Amino acid sequence: MKYNCILLLAYVCQDKYYDMLIGVKSTALKFGDQTKPWLTGFGTGMVSLLGLTGLLCDQTWPYYTALGLTASHLAHQVGKQGWGGRCPGEGVEGL
Repeated sequence: MKYNCILLLAYVCQDKYYDMLIGVKSTALKFGDQTKPWLTGFGTGMVSLLGLTGLLCDQTWPYYTALGLTASHLAHQVGKQGWGGRCPGEGVEGL
């Protein structure tokens, strides 16, 4: 669920200009300049809950290695994304 929030918000961010133009009340417009903190929160929540799930299911090191790589990828994508004004599409294609 949280990954879907991250992915959809990153894509919706590209349409801010058109949302304003036609008067659509989108999540990207609602979050405004706070999009990056929201995405960071969604990503942190997702990785934390997956870590807890692995702990409760007695997962081994391959699971946590994959989780670490996933967390690294999300952090890279959120950090790479342009967040000012109309969000450009850079960084989204890798999600």
